[in-house]
This record gives sequence, structure tokens and C-alpha cells, in this order.
Amino acid sequence: MAGASAKIRAAVVFGMTAVALLSLGGGALAFSLSFSPINLFVIAPAKAGAVSLSNQSKDPVRLQVRIFRWSEVNGEEVLEPTREVIANPPSMTIPGEQAYTIRVARISAAPITTEQSYRILIDELPSPINPAGPAMGVRMLFRTSLPVFFSTKT
Repeated sequence: MAGASAKIRAAVVFGMTAVALLSLGGGALAFSLSFSPINLFVIAPAKAGAVSLSNQSKDPVRLQVRIFRWSEVNGEEVLEPTREVIANPPSMTIPGEQAYTIRVARISAAPITTEQSYRILIDELPSPINPAGPAMGVRMLFRTSLPVFFSTKT
């Protein structure tokens, strides 16, 4: 049990450090991206669904989108590259206070017999550095992971 309390202490310290780092720069807190839905269910015979991204900040945000097959092996989450499902577009820039839609499509010809699970990883890409601009300090880039399920029934 001592190992568990050490992990809890480490997580608390990490969380407090992250909050402290975010509070250092006013620009770091300006980033705000919302997703809808937060998990995507595609029921056959449909082969595609969509996720809407909304940039709530005034600044543009650059994103990269990747999709992986998602499973659990021996209690550990496993993400494997896949060509069965695609996310389009794979990268984008969303202007400030604008929305964008990502299409997620199953392109495998094999029929669905059981639920298939995937994860969409959405990574913020760093903005180009303006050498004439002020020093920004620590810049935290965001990553989120949204579940996607393809199934024959609800």
C-alpha cells in the first residue's frame, strides 16, 4: 500500500505543478477548445460520424488528428496504428472563435461483427515563434483522446 500512497503524492505534486505553470502566463489560459460529442458511436450500416471542434479563444489553434485501434491487454490500455478507420482532415488550423468538423469513417471492407473501439488523438501543434515578439516562458500544448465505437447495434 505504501507504493499507492507514493503514487497519489506524486500525482498531487504533478497536478499542483501543472496549475502553477499554467498560471505563469496569461496567454496559456486563453486556449479553450470544446468537443461535441465527447464520444462517438457509429451504428452499422452507417460507416461515418463527425466530431465538432470549437475554438473558444480569440487566437487560432493548429491541431493534428490521429486515430488508433483501442484495446486493453492485461489491464493496460493499448493503442495500435490502424488503416481501418480514418479521420479527415488529419490536420487543421481553427481560427479564433470558429468551429470545425472532423469526419471519422470506417473504410475497412470487412463487416462489423462485434463492437470495435478506437481513439482519436487530437494534439495541439506549436505556433510558429515570432522572434520579434515577447518571450512567452513555458508553453503547454494540449492533447485529448476521444473514444470512437463502431457497432452493429446500440
